[in-house]
Amino acid sequence: EKKKIIVDRLNTKITESNTKATEKMKAALAKFTTYLTRLQERSTNLKAAGKDTTTLDSLVSTAQTAVTTATTAVDTQAAKIYTLTITSDATVKVEVGKTTSQFRLDIQATYKTVTAARLAVLNAFAEATKLTEKRITDASGSVMMQ
Repeated sequence: EKKKIIVDRLNTKITESNTKATEKMKAALAKFTTYLTRLQERSTNLKAAGKDTTTLDSLVSTAQTAVTTATTAVDTQAAKIYTLTITSDATVKVEVGKTTSQFRLDIQATYKTVTAARLAVLNAFAEATKLTEKRITDASGSVMMQ
């Protein structure tokens, strides 16, 4: 009876952890999408100003693909249900270990896709910054960024 209560509590905890983690990842991906929209606008403005935005456009496209991949991974993870099924008292420890370990591995894999999307967005921002920075030389000949 006591083991059953603990198993039920673990089931609830894994479900809550999965929901909490995937909601955080979804929020981050929504921000990345907003950032990419801004980058596309910036690219259009830079193109109108006569700048070569080929690299920026390529990086934005790569970032959009990464965000789409991460969104799919997060949605898949959010839909997963981890249920501890105990057939006998002797297998409780093994079943709990397998289920929690699988949950942990799945969340880590999903997190890696979100991290890859974040890195792709940062690379696009870095390229946009290169295109928009102004170099100013002061009286001593030092280069200052603005």
